[in-house]
Amino acid sequence: MGKPINERDLGDIQKAVKSLESLRNTTVPRPHFMILNVTERCNSRCAYCWIWRFGDKAAQVSATAYERLLKEAKALGAWQVVLSGGEPLLRPDLEQIVNTAATQGFLVVVVTNGLNLTEQRVERLIDAGAGVITLSLDTLETTTYEQLRGVPIAQALRALHVLEHLVAKNTVEATISCVLSALNYCQIQEVVARATDHGMSVQVQACHTYGLPALNHLGATPEIIEDLRDSVQALIEMKRAGYRISSSAEYLEYIPTYLLTRSIPPGYRCNYGDVAITVDHQLDLLPCWFLPPIGNLRQASLESLWFSKAFTILREAMKRGECPGCWLICSADWEISCPGPIRQSRDG
Repeated sequence: MGKPINERDLGDIQKAVKSLESLRNTTVPRPHFMILNVTERCNSRCAYCWIWRFGDKAAQVSATAYERLLKEAKALGAWQVVLSGGEPLLRPDLEQIVNTAATQGFLVVVVTNGLNLTEQRVERLIDAGAGVITLSLDTLETTTYEQLRGVPIAQALRALHVLEHLVAKNTVEATISCVLSALNYCQIQEVVARATDHGMSVQVQACHTYGLPALNHLGATPEIIEDLRDSVQALIEMKRAGYRISSSAEYLEYIPTYLLTRSIPPGYRCNYGDVAITVDHQLDLLPCWFLPPIGNLRQASLESLWFSKAFTILREAMKRGECPGCWLICSADWEISCPGPIRQSRDG
């Protein structure tokens, strides 16, 4: 028989348990959403994206492999799943993944370039449980679209028309995602106006060039910075006038500075690692898209990696700005648009 536990030892044990619970429930907030890249394959050739350049060399994860991950994410507190890629519609079994997530009670968002989007495919996704379809569309102008996306615009416009038709029938909720760069900053107002006219919202995101000289033409220069600021200010005024722009005014306002300097605001504190589960096409869990994986979800549970010492260390480094730095809507605009009380209410 072991040595009996005295009151002092019992007190120390209770303190340790309380400390652990504090770590799980306070120091490391429960996740709110998961971004899941279900493929690395893509049929666009976007100038500012690296995914299609590498191809999908790894074997594709089966749809059934996501079941455990989605259950674990729900158990941790996540309520939204964003299915992205690559181009997720290149997966013929995407509806199965959507249905698995929807059955777990997630709000399911499918992000697509629209090249394979048809009315029939949208209806199948909705039947499977998709809550929102997001179309990536940076401009309505033919030449600029082809410069940015590397493919003709015709199929993307067809997808836009399909979504407009289904939104009008109250069949689907749809949004548009615009990446703002030096090539299209004067053209996004037209996208916003058309989206609003057809009952859709637009999220505007800063273009990221990752420090690559070949992408410098997408960033701001001193020669265009004032025009760029004027265009962004016009978007902010449109938002205030009731046009459906989901990006916050504070997020939009900093985009020109970010495109010029590629630096985040002084004193900005990134809490993305606290609120988002980020999973790539090989089931690697990432603290964010710009940092190496914590571990692989084939070999370890989501909970064990989420509360791991390695993830805790990287979270704190991100908060101190010890990372490449970004101005993405999934991280920066979350900080602006979803303050503490909203997170606490989601934590229950």
